[in-house]
Amino acid sequence: MTTDTQQLIGFGLGNRPFERIDELPRTSRDVLGYRMGRAIPALYARLMLDLDLVMCGAVPEGPKILAANHPTTTDPFLMLTWFTEPISILVTGAAFQVPMFGSFLRRIGHIPVVAGRGRQAVAEGIARLAAGQTVGIFPEGRLSPDGSLAPMRTGVARLALSSGAPVIPMGIALDRSRVRSLPAEIEGSTEVAKLAAGGPYAVAIGEPMSFCGDANDRLHVREVAAQIGEHIAALSWRSADRLPDVERWTTPNFTLTRNAQPVI
Repeated sequence: MTTDTQQLIGFGLGNRPFERIDELPRTSRDVLGYRMGRAIPALYARLMLDLDLVMCGAVPEGPKILAANHPTTTDPFLMLTWFTEPISILVTGAAFQVPMFGSFLRRIGHIPVVAGRGRQAVAEGIARLAAGQTVGIFPEGRLSPDGSLAPMRTGVARLALSSGAPVIPMGIALDRSRVRSLPAEIEGSTEVAKLAAGGPYAVAIGEPMSFCGDANDRLHVREVAAQIGEHIAALSWRSADRLPDVERWTTPNFTLTRNAQPVI
């Protein structure tokens, strides 16, 4: 791990990335819980992963939308360590059904995405952005297929068009041979988590993207989602190029526009 990356992670509760959490009203999130929920992934990354994070452009101050591909279940927790401000991440509703863990996710400010109620999650994300907060989203709406990206769903475009907040695309690549599957029973169904269990983990954070237009224009929404997806795909390729000779997680050439889904 490079010195710059260690500084970005800011391992330790007293370091810079934690200083701005208190700018939010205490009622917005459990501040101490958020710090703990950020320190644990930072420790995990430091001990378990060879994290290689590259900033391809200046990240603006203020509310923004962080959008990345989603090769592992570990990604949302690691995302918290890459930026200085608190992040409210749209997380699969299944995670909120896990005893104790689900209530913890709510307390620290994350947003559940319940199947069939994606618009509700998007509306909550728009409200957070309007309140000056930063929102994280994985626009595929599920874990990335092995070695590729799933078609972009349109929640990320609706967030951007409705709020006017810039989108920061990000591309993640890692050693697929080091990903471990962990099945779990949640509410009577089996969910499979995929964990980054070691080895190289590369991230490229792209330049801000701004969009305007009608969030109710379905064709325009799908076009915006496709543009964001193309940037995420390109950045994931850029991250993959920095990996050593391993079984890479890469993205194919594909068109997102026709395959984008109507909701997140």
